[in-house]
Amino acid sequence: MRRVAPAASALPGILFDAWAARVAEEKHFRTKARCYDSQAYAVKGRAAISNSGELQIAWPVFADTGAAVDSFDLLLATATRPTPDRNTRDYPTAEQIAAAWRYTGNPQYFLENCKHGIHTFQDDEIRKHL
Repeated sequence: MRRVAPAASALPGILFDAWAARVAEEKHFRTKARCYDSQAYAVKGRAAISNSGELQIAWPVFADTGAAVDSFDLLLATATRPTPDRNTRDYPTAEQIAAAWRYTGNPQYFLENCKHGIHTFQDDEIRKHL
């Protein structure tokens, strides 16, 4: 079945098909198990990527206006495997993240990200706890 490019994309559907085929070829050297399993990247049942390697996120918007970013043709991202806390088996809350920044005595990394338009859904809550 041929994958159709998103309606808002000027990219040809064949590019999406080729990417999905390439992703499907990735296998672990020893086990030959598939490398790209979206559930390996899931947090609370929601994965940021699909099994075909496509991002499953809302299209980016400009931080200052909220308007959809339209000044690039392709967005590349790296999916990282989330690591839950060993004791709770859950992920850090915004309050815990802020406490970690307070513990270091230097939340500059967080503040610089915010200053330069790099945001997460937890930023407002983190800032409240700083």
